[in-house]
Amino acid sequence: MVAAVARGSNKRGYAIIAKKGRVLLVRNGSGRWLFPGGRTKPGESARDATRREVHEETGLRVELGSRVSRTHVRVHAGDCDGCVVYEAAKVKGTPKPHREIDKIAWVDIADVPARISDAFRTKRVEKILRRYS
Repeated sequence: MVAAVARGSNKRGYAIIAKKGRVLLVRNGSGRWLFPGGRTKPGESARDATRREVHEETGLRVELGSRVSRTHVRVHAGDCDGCVVYEAAKVKGTPKPHREIDKIAWVDIADVPARISDAFRTKRVEKILRRYS
């Protein structure tokens, strides 16, 4: 699964990447565990921004599938115009931390809600995670 946002430089997208009952999480410089992703650049599409951010943070190449949610997901400090969640169709590569990410972990799906930011603990996201357990 992959999270993404609409066009604009003040929107963010986060990837939910599930494999064999586990989900990929990244730890940023402030010690927070999140799904990989981040801010769009001006004029960049949601899909392109999410693919770029996932690759920059983890080295993975992702293809986005269908949209999971249209609701705003806030997982950071500062201004944001919102995020939406998509499922991933394909994921290629081996994840390794890059840029501001200091650690990457595959976490059992049942343990994800306890590790991630409260903003990601939506019923819709949890329903999608159950598909992969």
